[in-house]
Amino acid sequence: MKSLVFALAIATTALGGIGLSSTADARDWDTIMDPYTAKYGDWKKIRKALRKRQKAGETFNGDDWFVLAAMCAIEPPEGPSRILNFTQRSPCKKDVPDYFARAGMNGTPLGFYWAAYYTRKYGGSDADAWRYAELGSRFADGDMGLTDRMFEMLGSIRIGQADMQQQQGQVDTLARRLVADGIYPASSTAGQATLANADLPSFGWLDFKNPRRCQFSDGWQRFMEGSYSFDPKSYLTVPATTTVPGTQTRTTGRIVRPEKEWESVVRVEADARGRWNGLTVLGAFTTFVEESHGVWGDGIRFAEPVDVVARRLTALGFVVNPDGSERRQVDKVEKIPYMEGGVRKVAENIDGVITRIERHDGATYFFCDEIFEASYGA
Repeated sequence: MKSLVFALAIATTALGGIGLSSTADARDWDTIMDPYTAKYGDWKKIRKALRKRQKAGETFNGDDWFVLAAMCAIEPPEGPSRILNFTQRSPCKKDVPDYFARAGMNGTPLGFYWAAYYTRKYGGSDADAWRYAELGSRFADGDMGLTDRMFEMLGSIRIGQADMQQQQGQVDTLARRLVADGIYPASSTAGQATLANADLPSFGWLDFKNPRRCQFSDGWQRFMEGSYSFDPKSYLTVPATTTVPGTQTRTTGRIVRPEKEWESVVRVEADARGRWNGLTVLGAFTTFVEESHGVWGDGIRFAEPVDVVARRLTALGFVVNPDGSERRQVDKVEKIPYMEGGVRKVAENIDGVITRIERHDGATYFFCDEIFEASYGA
């Protein structure tokens, strides 16, 4: 078995090893491969036997497709003989991404990861690779090693917002079908989310202008501005009613004063249930100092737990810590010399972002803010 894995690792230049943590739902490479090695022998015999079964029209399960894909990916290193090199070429190399995708679609979630990997390796569409990785992230339930690899893959693929929205819609449809057909259990985290979110609207209007800079969309801005107003007599923030973009739903903002010792700090929360990049949106919020209306903390509320939200946001290009703790990303520091009392000093203008993810009252709050701070020192 070890020689087979070693040969495949060399032939495919796999990313950082093959073993992944194993669970009942998302098994590792060796667990999938071992029965085929025991039954057929070396990789050539496995490939020949599986291709013969395929040509005979036999119905394949997820593991069959996975192993066939893996064997079709093997091509020994080229040597000096052109004839030998030609005979060693894989007759089904071009089908590798499709076979791995079929493995995922038939209940072997690790196939989605390798479908994404080989789609990119063989020069396929980044949108297709993103779709496979997104499906894998949905159904890697309980396997944190595979989940982390899926999100790492998603974070490395750069596609436009329009492509992402289109692929997200396809993933939603496929995920619902896979759960409805019993390929993946409805009791899994992904299955529950898929069924619960089946009829939720897609919130493309939440797409950030620049995730790394916490630059919210115009849609988010209009939604939050419509959810509150100011009482001209008391000068206090009061709730207002607005429409959730792209829907007929009306919602009224809630006024929260989170700082007991500073009552002029106001957080406005507005409910809006929908889907956004694989996450379940519960609403949005904005926080400010009432006297000056200075921005204090803006963000979105999600249903999923902190670790899931953190992985998803990282894959989307946001600057966040895996555990949701506060993250300060300083992008630029401008140093400005000045004189004070005859002493030369330097002022610093710090430009960057602050993010954090917290769980409160059954919701996960994602805070995302641009910062511009001035500090002074000798």
